[in-house]
Amino acid sequence: MCIQFSEGFPGIVIAKDKIHIEPPANFETELGQIYADCEEDNPSKYGVSVEYAAGLHAFLSKVKKTEIVKGQITGPITWGLTVTRQDGLAILYDDTFAEVAAKFLRLKAAWQENALNQISHHAIIFVDEPYLVSLGSVFTPVP
Repeated sequence: MCIQFSEGFPGIVIAKDKIHIEPPANFETELGQIYADCEEDNPSKYGVSVEYAAGLHAFLSKVKKTEIVKGQITGPITWGLTVTRQDGLAILYDDTFAEVAAKFLRLKAAWQENALNQISHHAIIFVDEPYLVSLGSVFTPVP
């Protein structure tokens, strides 16, 4: 699910089963936009396209109304340990990247909640953190 929620992150590169960041020339401006959009609660630009989430879009097109609906998103710890900088360091260990990644994923979750609210007034978003169990272990030190 990390690839699914990577769409739109500045400089993101998906190569085979690896995700890393190659900062573009306007990288700081793009990061600033994430902060601004988070501050203004503006998730509209942070949608997940059909290319990244075919199942979600098929679900939204087939289900017209339901009492309750659940969505999920990869959490910032798991995403931050999966996505790396160009030097191979997981972005969770970079204070700037870790903070902006959390804000980016918050906007992705808000977009998904808004999308699910089209079919139910009771949308719940779960934050999936499979790497959380490893954080602090000998294999995954605490940043």
